[in-house]
Amino acid sequence: TLTLLGDIGRTLASDAERADPWDPLLRGACALTRADVAALYEVAGDGLHLTAVRVPGSATVPDLPLQPALPLLRPDGEMAETRSAAAYAAHQAISVNIADLSASADFDLTGSRELDRLTGYRARSLLCVPIGDAERGVVAVLQLINARNPATGAVTRFGAEAQRLAEILAWQAAVPGFPGRAADAAAGGAAVTVIKGPGITRRIDAPLVAKRLAVAGATAAEAEAITHRVFREIQHEGLAEILDMELWDRVCLAIGQRFRGGLSDRVRAWSAFRRSGLPLVVLIGGCSGSGKSTLAAELGLRLDIGRIQSTDTLREVMRLLVSPHLAPEIHRSTYQAWQALPRLPASLGEAERVVEGFRAQADKVAVAIRGVVQRSLAERESAIVEGAHLDPSLQEGLGQGDADTQALMVPMLVAVADRDELSRHFQWRSVLAPTRSDRRHLEDFERIWQLQQFLVDQADRHGVAVIPNVGIELCTRHALELISTAVLERFPPGA
Repeated sequence: TLTLLGDIGRTLASDAERADPWDPLLRGACALTRADVAALYEVAGDGLHLTAVRVPGSATVPDLPLQPALPLLRPDGEMAETRSAAAYAAHQAISVNIADLSASADFDLTGSRELDRLTGYRARSLLCVPIGDAERGVVAVLQLINARNPATGAVTRFGAEAQRLAEILAWQAAVPGFPGRAADAAAGGAAVTVIKGPGITRRIDAPLVAKRLAVAGATAAEAEAITHRVFREIQHEGLAEILDMELWDRVCLAIGQRFRGGLSDRVRAWSAFRRSGLPLVVLIGGCSGSGKSTLAAELGLRLDIGRIQSTDTLREVMRLLVSPHLAPEIHRSTYQAWQALPRLPASLGEAERVVEGFRAQADKVAVAIRGVVQRSLAERESAIVEGAHLDPSLQEGLGQGDADTQALMVPMLVAVADRDELSRHFQWRSVLAPTRSDRRHLEDFERIWQLQQFLVDQADRHGVAVIPNVGIELCTRHALELISTAVLERFPPGA
C-alpha cells in the first residue's frame, strides 16, 4: 500500500502533460479502495460538474454527456435542501461514507442513479471525499462507488481504512494541500463556569469547546456552528454555572439536530473519558525522518498533553549510565547498531543485519520506555512517547496493570510512502541544521529505508495502525481519528 501510494503521489506531482490529469487519481482510488467506479466532480460556480468517470478495466469514460450541475447553495447562501452526498462533502469539506444507499434517506441520490446509467453499475455503497487547499477551498470531490470484498467479490461498505486511503489520495491531488483546518475559532469570547465536582469548577470558553470538538472529528465549520449555538443558548438563559455533563449534553443535542450522529457518540465518549481520570498514552513509532516528532508535537498541542518523551533522549541517558563495553549497540544509531554486535551469522544479508542491530538496541531502550509509561500510570498523567525504538512487537503489555492504574494506550506508526520524499527530508534538514547528523542519514539512507520496511511489517503483524505521512495536517487528523476510535471503544454509547 505504501509503495502504491508513493507511485500515485509521484504521478500526480509530475509536470508531464496528460490527456486526463485526473486519471492517476481515479486509477489509484479504485486500486487502493477496491471500488467499482471512481468519479470526479469539479466545483464551478455554485454547483458540482461531473468531469471524469473510471471503471476498472476500461479507460476513463470520455465525452461525458452534459449533465446538470449538482447544486451546492440556495440563492440565500445556505446549503441546498435537495443535496447530493458529493455536494454535502464539497460544502462542508468533510468525507461522506454511506454504507447502504438503499437505506439512506439523508441525501438525494439522483446523481448516483444517473451515474449508474452511464457506467452500467448499480450503486450500493458510496464514499465522497473533498479535494482542495486552504486558499481556494474545495475544488473537486472524489466519489467512489461499491467497495468489493477481495475474497468473495461481494459489495461491501467503504471501511475506515479505505476512507483514510481515499483522503490521502485527495491530499496528494490537492495543490498545495487538503482543505482540513483546525477548528480553533468559535463564537466571540463566550465562556461559562463548569462544575466538575463538589467544589471543583473550571472556566471553559468557546474556543476550548471548539478545540475539543475538533479532536472528536468535527470540521471547522461544524465546531464553529455547534459552539456558537450552545453558548448563545447559555447566554440567553443567563446561566453563570453549568454542570460538566450538562454542557456536553447540550453540545451533543446541537450536533444531533444539525450534524452527524457519529460525531455525537465521539463527543460523549471523550467527555466520559475525561471524567474517568484515566491517562492517555500515545505511542508513535517510525524510522528516522518519518515525521513522528512533528506529529507528537501537534498531538500534544491539540490534546493538551505536556509530557512528550523521545526515545532518542532515553537512549542518550542510557549511554551516560552504561559503558560501551557492556552494551555497545546503544552507542550507535538505530540503523548502525548492527555494527556493534559481536557475533552475527555470516549468512545474514544486510537488511537482516540492520534489523538485528535495531532489535538489540530497541530491547535495551524498552526498559526505559516502560519506566516512562509506568510513571504516567502511577501519576495518572497523559503522555506521548515517540521514537524509532517503539517496535510494534515490544509494545504489548505496556499499559497493563491494576484497574486503578490502567491507561488508554494508542500505538501507531508513521511512515513515508515515497523513497525520494524521505531522502529530500534529510537533504532539507541538512540545509536548515548543518550541525546535525543528516549527512550520515543520507549516506545510510538505504538502511533507514530497510528499517522502515521492517517496522511497517511488524505493525501489520501486531495490529498497529500505519499512518502514511503525506502532510502533517492530514497525518494529525488520522492520528486523532485513531485516538478517538480507541476512546469510543473504551467508552461506547450507553455504557
